[in-house]
Amino acid sequence: AALYLQSNQLTNAQHHLTKAITLGVQDPQFFGQLAYIHLEQGAPWSAIAGYQQALLLQPDNLQWKKGLLYALQQAGNDQSALNLVDELLNETPNNKALWLQRAQITLSLEHKNKALASMEMALRLGEEKPVNYLSTAQLHLATGSMNRAAELLKVLATKKNQSFNDIQPAIAWLINEGENKQAISILKQFSALKSLPKTQQSLYLATLGNALQDTQPKQAIKHFKKSLKLNPNQAGVLVALAQYYHNNDQFSLAEIYYQRAEIFAEYAQQSLSGLAQLAINTKQYHKALTYLEKLKN
Repeated sequence: AALYLQSNQLTNAQHHLTKAITLGVQDPQFFGQLAYIHLEQGAPWSAIAGYQQALLLQPDNLQWKKGLLYALQQAGNDQSALNLVDELLNETPNNKALWLQRAQITLSLEHKNKALASMEMALRLGEEKPVNYLSTAQLHLATGSMNRAAELLKVLATKKNQSFNDIQPAIAWLINEGENKQAISILKQFSALKSLPKTQQSLYLATLGNALQDTQPKQAIKHFKKSLKLNPNQAGVLVALAQYYHNNDQFSLAEIYYQRAEIFAEYAQQSLSGLAQLAINTKQYHKALTYLEKLKN
């Protein structure tokens, strides 16, 4: 079994470990190895039984406890996993990896506040992976802690090689919640904007335009136009420009942008509705009916 394990022939190793245990070997190492093989083969419930047997013989073994924790998570036994991770944290409270696991488990149980507390503890203990900063910020957004979410997003924005695409949905959330000042302050942290790919630069300018639309509409329009130069397929920007010109009675420009946006499936209804309203405003009723028929379909 040991030789087969070393050469990663898990099925053969499993056969020989099982045979050894059947013949009366009561070594926790054997049960732990067998549990590991079951996990690798996608049988978490069998792995749980193996790790529990190993712990019965060697109750203080951290390796078996961590294996059991992972097996419980894989099996979807989240409440038992939470009980075990809390026990492990009592023994090693400064283990940031365990706090991250606790966050994952409590999220599965839909305990957002507990998950958030666990993520914050991991950050306090030195966790620096951008994905975990972002997850913590998203949890803060979901629980209404806009200020703390913004703080974390600002830290992320200053990190080298940080993809703007990853952070943008969180910034968009802030804008949708009316937290435009917070959104703008985060966007200003991206000092290395020109080093980003053009598509990301375009998305950045589009997001900045959205944040400025209510307070500085002319500045927002400049950002939208720059965004389109970098990426003509920013459908949301096309609609925003169409609506701006529509509201300012510049109907011919509005029509051009609505028509450009119409080809994008997610904005087709909004664009056709805008085009129909434009036609009505300019008393082109047959044209309006054509757009409405398309919209009805």
